[in-house]
Amino acid sequence: EYLPEPKSNSGDIITNTSESLDIDIKASESDYSEYVDACIEMGYTVDSDETGSMYSAYNEEGYKLDLMMLTDYYSIQLETPEELGDLEWPDSGIAKMLPVPKSKTGKIKEDTSDSFKALVGDTSENDFKEYVKDCKEKGFDIDYNSSDDYFCAK
Repeated sequence: EYLPEPKSNSGDIITNTSESLDIDIKASESDYSEYVDACIEMGYTVDSDETGSMYSAYNEEGYKLDLMMLTDYYSIQLETPEELGDLEWPDSGIAKMLPVPKSKTGKIKEDTSDSFKALVGDTSENDFKEYVKDCKEKGFDIDYNSSDDYFCAK
């Protein structure tokens, strides 16, 4: 119900759960282009990224769509929005190496002795840029790769 119906009904269902959908549809490049347009019309325009044979975007409800054209089929991947709550930033372990984000909305995805992953919501572009600056000040400035919505560094 969150996607337009593909033109073709030939393909494979890889995953179909309450949290994700992954299907391959046998189709031509023009069918793929039409499907991308239909997804855009359906509202998949938030944080969109298009590079030739790939399109990704969110809708206003937070559903994440990834489309990819391959040889004679295209792949559709849809993920439900992440459930975010009150974010309690750990004060021990590897998380102590990072600055505490301004937002108090999010979800800790992983917190182990050698890995830390967190989703942080309610973050403006300016807040993100400030957080990147804070990370660099904490020493994360080696081999960095950065864009308006991405930062990775050692």
